[in-house]
Amino acid sequence: MTNKPLKTKLLLIMDIHKIYCTFKIKSIMIKRFEYKTVIIEPKGFWGTKYEPADIDKTLNQYGSEGWELVTAESRDYGGSFYGIIYTFKREL
Repeated sequence: MTNKPLKTKLLLIMDIHKIYCTFKIKSIMIKRFEYKTVIIEPKGFWGTKYEPADIDKTLNQYGSEGWELVTAESRDYGGSFYGIIYTFKREL
């Protein structure tokens, strides 16, 4: 003998869970981002000097605006160093 009210409650709970999971999946799928690329070039006569405080200031500025650092890559060509490329993203 089955308990109809219990079975009905279980089915209702399963339906609510199914709706929640569907909503959660859809909300994850529609995340959108925007990206920003920043190049920090060395200073000084030979272009080899970096000021960590200046780099921190720039990175913290973007961070306070909601940008998240994704990558940092050196920018060099033919053995010469021309700076660092920073790529940021933030959710729209």
